[in-house]
Amino acid sequence: MITETNDRDYDDFYPSISHNGDVMAWTSDFNYITNASITSTNQIFAAKITMGRSRASTASNYHPEPDVEVCCEWDDDSLPEDTACVEDIMLQFSGDPNEMKSGIAFYEGSEEEDEKWLNDYLAQIREDISCNLAIPKQYLTVSSSPEASNWEEDEIRVTLSAGSSSNIMGCNSVFSDLQTQYLDPTSSLWKMYLAKTMNNMPQLCIDSRLAVSYQGSSYNCRQIFKLDQCSVPVASSHCPLSCGSCDQYACEDSLAPVIYQGVSSDCTLLSELSPRDLTRVCQRPLVSSTCRATCGYCSS
Repeated sequence: MITETNDRDYDDFYPSISHNGDVMAWTSDFNYITNASITSTNQIFAAKITMGRSRASTASNYHPEPDVEVCCEWDDDSLPEDTACVEDIMLQFSGDPNEMKSGIAFYEGSEEEDEKWLNDYLAQIREDISCNLAIPKQYLTVSSSPEASNWEEDEIRVTLSAGSSSNIMGCNSVFSDLQTQYLDPTSSLWKMYLAKTMNNMPQLCIDSRLAVSYQGSSYNCRQIFKLDQCSVPVASSHCPLSCGSCDQYACEDSLAPVIYQGVSSDCTLLSELSPRDLTRVCQRPLVSSTCRATCGYCSS
């Protein structure tokens, strides 16, 4: 609040704001300096508005008590130090992709136009999450899951990969923060441009990064989805994100035989390792994304 009076007879009018939005000017018949009524000529007043972000002390625009909370900004030399944690989080949003694209001026349905729309949509989600959680955009990537051409109305699923220093509060911090805000109708999540259309609880869910070994050939999750094999439990357990089976398999080991370092293998072989060796092997994303239960992917 810039002005505050207790008398309805005092008038403030002709407000104007600067180009940067950080200075407000107006005319008034109340003197805000002396806190007295102006009985002759109305006067012009101006107020400097402090804009910043109180959540991240490492941000270049950090302020402990700004007048207006804005998105964090970082200089390259002020970015938090890297950590080893990486989270892959499935987010789902409402909306009809076809209806959204139909509102684009001169849209003709070409592949180039669809790709640009998709990139803009994903970039806005990234912007929203970065701003809402006070995380540098450099540490966030957003991709479609499955391919955007298969999105259905109110089932727009994307994968948010929060890596490196986004986890300065510890592993799963981004995930837990998103869940907390999703459950709070007053949180800032619901004030974002696209994030406010989220319609399902954020889930830790990831496809295996290893290819499935089948009859002498190998298939990654993108190929499995395109070949319409998600109804096969083995395939669904291997690719829970692409197959939409996160509720069942997000925190379970893949049931599929996989190709690892050129050799056919599966998650049951990890049971033969010592606790020390298991910890070391599970630090490899290829393994932890596949043997999710054994490696404690959802509880790490």
